[in-house]
Amino acid sequence: MRNRAIRLAAAGTMSVAAAVWAGVPAHAAETETQTITFDLGDLDESGSGAIEQFDPALGTLTSVELEANVTMDFSVCITNLSQEAASVNTGEVSGTADLTFAGDLVASTAGAMTVPGEDMPANTGIDGCADWLDAGADPGSAPAGDNSTLTVGSDTDTWSASITEAADLAPYVGTGTVSFDYTAASASDLAQPSEWTLVFLASGEGEVTVTYTYEPGEVGGICEENSNDPECDEGGGGGETAGLPDTGGPLGWLMPLGAGLVLAGAVLVMVRRPHSA
Repeated sequence: MRNRAIRLAAAGTMSVAAAVWAGVPAHAAETETQTITFDLGDLDESGSGAIEQFDPALGTLTSVELEANVTMDFSVCITNLSQEAASVNTGEVSGTADLTFAGDLVASTAGAMTVPGEDMPANTGIDGCADWLDAGADPGSAPAGDNSTLTVGSDTDTWSASITEAADLAPYVGTGTVSFDYTAASASDLAQPSEWTLVFLASGEGEVTVTYTYEPGEVGGICEENSNDPECDEGGGGGETAGLPDTGGPLGWLMPLGAGLVLAGAVLVMVRRPHSA
């Protein structure tokens, strides 16, 4: 009976120790995010943007998430300058914006707007679209005259990618920047007689969001016990040896609890001992 009690107590001790150490969390992955904006002009711009690299002093980079959001705005103004009423056919205006990241990773985005077909009255003596353009082409202001019509709209496209291969992650690690390039273009399939005025305007802008996921490195500024760092040696210019502060985590209460349970097991063994055969 005594041997059984001792074995139970020993097993209990091991279980408590396992529970204590199982409660210690491993270093969780951390993230760092940045956003870069860029202007596509009249959907005819080309340029580049700069992404801040991941500082290797923070730890080990494990993945890069890239997300590109592009918004394109369109305005189409049509004026019938002929002496007869006529109809404008349905058409479409569109734009594209391609972004090229490190490693020749290409993000292709696009936008479009449909221009509805419409019956247009004969010329009233006013070229409403020409006047609208001269006044600044405000998309919220309609052109003058019944023989003019304005169509406005916006379109947003989103692209994303995840980078995890070591060779593809390499350009994003350092203390400088890594660039990406962009180029935009617009197109229209609208057709109108030569007597008509047609104004097609387009513009765009975008942003790139970059999220770094990494495994944190050692805590800076703290000398751990048995460290080989010369900065931590006494008289070597380093700080005093110190452990990590008690932040109220699992070890703050699991270790005392475990010790208490082990002592309780030992007491039970001793109490049962006189009754052993």
